[in-house]
Amino acid sequence: MSINRPFLLADEAHNLPDRARQMFSAELPLDPFFAIEQLSKTENKALYKAARTLRRRLEHPPPQDPATLSALSPDLQRFIALAEQQLVSGRSS
Repeated sequence: MSINRPFLLADEAHNLPDRARQMFSAELPLDPFFAIEQLSKTENKALYKAARTLRRRLEHPPPQDPATLSALSPDLQRFIALAEQQLVSGRSS
């Protein structure tokens, strides 16, 4: 039997679903939020509180349910708005 066209043999096919899940799963490290907390603690109380709140919520994430995950949205939006304001203004509030 001769093979005239290329083919792929996936010996590790049983690992494909787990690897695909890992590739498309997001991980959000908490260290940057902690660093922002420390840097803004005395300079920008609103940013400090937003970073602390978001980090604490992310430390204990809700179940993987879209309705529950959407509860993080207001905290995330507040943090982003305050961080952007801090970056644009370059000064503390």
